[in-house]
Amino acid sequence: MRNDEPLSEAEWDLFADLAYRAAFSADLRRREGEWHFPQHVFRALAWLMPTVPLELMIFDEYERIFLLYRKDDEYDGWHVPGSMILRRQSQEAKLAELLHREIKPTGLAVWDPKFFFVSEHMPGPDDQSERSLGEDPRGQQESLVYLTRAVEGSHPREGAFFPLNELPQNTLGHQRRMIATARKLLGI
Repeated sequence: MRNDEPLSEAEWDLFADLAYRAAFSADLRRREGEWHFPQHVFRALAWLMPTVPLELMIFDEYERIFLLYRKDDEYDGWHVPGSMILRRQSQEAKLAELLHREIKPTGLAVWDPKFFFVSEHMPGPDDQSERSLGEDPRGQQESLVYLTRAVEGSHPREGAFFPLNELPQNTLGHQRRMIATARKLLGI
């Protein structure tokens, strides 16, 4: 089977069966007090059903957006701070975790984030734009986008603010579209 061919019904059944077996027999890893699936199991499950990341757009007083740089096995480039909501985790709990794990270490002070909109990312087999640089390979996502402002005069030790019309080339593709939607909704 080639990567650009859709799975047959039999292949989907096999894939679903393998993902189900892996999920319930997986050697779950304990990380920072929480249980997590190994990455290969998470990826298999993410292709079977939508995932729900919570993404935090932070703007400064000049209407620039804050992005973090990430370099690991999954991605090498700039992104909006965010994280997947886990089973039995509320939006409030994920937001608090995101602020603690991704924003606090940067030294950036922010006002209380507010829910802004849902951004749908649904890659398709015939949509080449979905295969852009740094595209998330996990499948359909329904991102809960929150919005906040940096406290005036607050400067991050990590990450950077970028003008909305000058995003780095290696910004996640689906997040570029999400930022464009936010820009339109905000009228900036």
